[in-house]
Amino acid sequence: MLKHSGVWLHGLLENIYACGQVFFRYTAIKSKDIMLAWLHHLALNTLEDYEQSRETILISKDQNKIIFRSLEQQKAQALLLDLFQLYWGGLRQPLCFFPETSRVYATAYLSGKSHSQALSKAQKKWGENKWSEQNDVYIQKVFGLEALQDSPWKENFTKTALAVFKPIVQSSNL
Repeated sequence: MLKHSGVWLHGLLENIYACGQVFFRYTAIKSKDIMLAWLHHLALNTLEDYEQSRETILISKDQNKIIFRSLEQQKAQALLLDLFQLYWGGLRQPLCFFPETSRVYATAYLSGKSHSQALSKAQKKWGENKWSEQNDVYIQKVFGLEALQDSPWKENFTKTALAVFKPIVQSSNL
C-alpha cells in the first residue's frame, strides 16, 4: 500500500516468479502494455521487506522482451507519485497524451534525435493509418476534430510524453 495526500494505492501484484514480475502479450507490445507493466513494476519496487527479484519482464508473442530494472524504493515511490499527479491533473482537464504517439516521440528524443526529428516521427505515427490515434473517436471527442487536424503538438504533448516515458526508457531496455 502507498499513501499520498490522503489517497491510498492498494492492490494485488500477480505474475510474480523467482525472476521477477512477468507479463505476457500474445501480439505485438503496445504502449498500453508497457504502461501497465510499468505501473506494476513501480508498485513492486515500493514494497518493503521484499526479498525476491524486483525486475519486471514484458514478453510478446514474437519473443520481444522489455525488461524493467530494479529501482530503489524511494525512487519508485517518487515516480509513482509523479504519475499520480498526472492522473489527478487529467481528471481536471484532458492530458495531451496519446500513448503510441507519445512513446514514439519520447523514445526518438531520448535516443538522441533532435526535438524536430522526434516530433516528425511522432507525427507519422499519429496519422499512420485508419486505426491510428488521430482517428480514435474518443480522442476526437475530447479534443475536437479541428484541433486534431492541425495536430496535438501545440499543447503539452512533448512535456507529458517525456514525463511518462523518460523514466520507463531510463529504467528498461526500451
